[in-house]
Amino acid sequence: MADKHPLIHPFFTVKKKKQTESTEGTEPTADLSASINNCNDVNIEENPDRYTSLIIVDDELEEDVSSSFVNDQSEKLLSKCDLVCCTSSKVYVPVIESDLQSTSIKGLRSCQETWFKIFSWLTFCKTTKKLYCFYCRAAVSQNLHQTSDLSTNMSFTYTGFCDWKNALRGLRQHNHSRFHSECLYVVQQQSKPSILVQIDTVTKQQQEQRRRLFMAEVSSLQHLLRQAIALRGRSENEGNLFQLMLLRSVDITGLDQWLHDKKYLSHDIVNELAKEMVLIILRNLCIEISNRPFFALICDESTDESGKTQLSISIRSVDECFGIHEDCLGLYELESQDAKHIATVILDVLIRCNLNVEACRGQAYDGAATMSGVHGGVAVYILQRQKKAFFVHCNAHCLDLALQDLTKVSITINVALNVTKDIVNFVRRSPKRLNIAEKLSFDLCITSSQLKPLCPTRWTVRASSMNSLLANYHLIQSVMKELVEQKGESGVKAAGWLNQMENFQTFFGLKLGHVIFVATEELSCSLQRIDNCLHDVLCAVNVLISYFTRIRSNEYFETFYSKVVTEAEFLTDEPRLPRVRRPPNRFVTDTTLIPEVSENCTELYRKQYQNVIDEVLKALNNRFKQSIFPLLCQVQEFIIVVANGSCASTIDKFCVEIQAFIVDDINCERLKQECAMVPDFFRTVIDNKEMGIKKITKISTIIDLLNVEPIGKTMFHQFNQLLRLYLTVPVTTATAERSFSVMNRMKTCLRSTMTQTRLNSVFLTHIYKEKTDSIDLRSLCSTFASKNEQRKLFFGIF
Repeated sequence: MADKHPLIHPFFTVKKKKQTESTEGTEPTADLSASINNCNDVNIEENPDRYTSLIIVDDELEEDVSSSFVNDQSEKLLSKCDLVCCTSSKVYVPVIESDLQSTSIKGLRSCQETWFKIFSWLTFCKTTKKLYCFYCRAAVSQNLHQTSDLSTNMSFTYTGFCDWKNALRGLRQHNHSRFHSECLYVVQQQSKPSILVQIDTVTKQQQEQRRRLFMAEVSSLQHLLRQAIALRGRSENEGNLFQLMLLRSVDITGLDQWLHDKKYLSHDIVNELAKEMVLIILRNLCIEISNRPFFALICDESTDESGKTQLSISIRSVDECFGIHEDCLGLYELESQDAKHIATVILDVLIRCNLNVEACRGQAYDGAATMSGVHGGVAVYILQRQKKAFFVHCNAHCLDLALQDLTKVSITINVALNVTKDIVNFVRRSPKRLNIAEKLSFDLCITSSQLKPLCPTRWTVRASSMNSLLANYHLIQSVMKELVEQKGESGVKAAGWLNQMENFQTFFGLKLGHVIFVATEELSCSLQRIDNCLHDVLCAVNVLISYFTRIRSNEYFETFYSKVVTEAEFLTDEPRLPRVRRPPNRFVTDTTLIPEVSENCTELYRKQYQNVIDEVLKALNNRFKQSIFPLLCQVQEFIIVVANGSCASTIDKFCVEIQAFIVDDINCERLKQECAMVPDFFRTVIDNKEMGIKKITKISTIIDLLNVEPIGKTMFHQFNQLLRLYLTVPVTTATAERSFSVMNRMKTCLRSTMTQTRLNSVFLTHIYKEKTDSIDLRSLCSTFASKNEQRKLFFGIF
């Protein structure tokens, strides 16, 4: 090989001189060459021609490669194969050892794996079994490098390099050649994006960072709203939203800078985001309600902490599986408590929620004249718009009114309630008295429990408050004695309460009141369930009436009285008859009522006991008789009769009686046809499922049977529609009352200045926690960012 060099060298030297003469005017300057070498870490020596003249070193080439390249274009087409080694956009390094061994010439030398580690530009072709320069090959094939003579670089661009004996020398020469440096430079520059692309890339990266940080802010706001936690604090940096995001900045890169810049953290932005969350929840609720055939109104009003009158509006509806839903649509401030104004607000809310008042089939309010007045109440105004919006006085309020009626007519219960309220408040409102009670409980080894206050307007606190006083009766007496010894104003009051507590009449009244209120509060809790219908309400009320009727007996009284006397033995004085007070004879006439004198204490307290129960029964019977109940009871009876099977004449009779309820909603003729098959369907389901039901007596049983075999809902469409219509009529306003409890937790003395929009944002997101959790925050942020062009440029596309 060394002997051939002197022959080849002159040939290429002459060729190089010609090339220099022809391209003298266009050859890159030394400065450009130096800059190229610096960019690509390639060292070109002072005389690059000395190396380029020795690039083609294959001893077996006997033809003029340059002339072959110029004259035969098919050589170019065969320079790349269709395999991944030549079609890939990256350097190909053989991973199979057999590929390298297959390059051996006559079993002597072959391509080495170490060469690919030394020269990163080296690529291998599996078809030709030769080496190429990835960058030079790419530059020439893409016309990125223009030169008049490629003959000196044919080995690494077209024909391939396979001189394994002189491989290291040839590879080093090509690595230091000017041609390779220029190709490397132009390919790398070609792969770099343009200035516009780079600016666009940086902008997108910044927008992505902003979107990520903004999502962190929105998710923090979602959490605070869900938990009904105040967003603002005494100062801007002390607010819960700011502090929560500051805490999350430990895990989220860049969030601290976002807080420092205070981008999109203003009150208006936060309120807008909260409003968007509420609108998403309301839209979903309204869509669900509108997809059901009927709905009913549940409304109530209350005063918040700031003195504003708030109207709570809820919607009751029944889904396809007979599931009852009562959804609150929010709180609405009333400018006036006039019935017409309230009705206007209700109708306006229905329009805004895309709910047609024509689909309203019920309305439930409390007993206030503004809401339920027969001449000018809200119920009347709604009935003028929809005659089938049947009004129901809240049954939970009816029970509470029955207990208030009892308190007014029964001195025993009235005294018991007043004593409980006054004594509990007297002790609880003084830390000094509470400390005395705690000390005496420890010294006297008396088991004590916390005293519970009695609120006259709460439905289910009377029994628990009385029970707390009875459980701590001896301890409270000890506290009163301690206070009497200390004298002063509190000592005088304590003496009066102590005297009251030592009277057997007081203890008997507390025990009797506890018996009454425990039973009525059980009923009250049952009535507040959302899935109740009128059948459930009347059934529960009848159970309570049966209970009071049973305990009115002399046998039950004897047991109750003996137990009370035993418990009061060491707590109060012995039972005694009161002093008889007769009017003077000059005032006695034939019409004067002279009080009866009891023979003994047992007879005296028996009369009190039975009078109280009689008054309770009377109040229950009076309060649970509403004008709409007969019609609803007939519908209920019709549904149960049809489920058990009845003759055609009975069905015709019922259809006439409930005509006002089913008109315009039920096809009466088709309903009669379905009624003939409904009992067979139910009996078949009961037998197939082995449910063991002999007779259907409850609406809930019919619902369960239809849900077990859903085909019945399709077969008996009118019967199914009648059942859903019956369940739609509300029975209580407990949902509205619960909404006021949420309002009182939110709008406190420290949060009394919030606007109505902000109140509803916090209110609804807290009530519907599951819906708040399911909000698509990315979609919400996208809606927020699309409001104006400035946000679009700042955040881009979510």
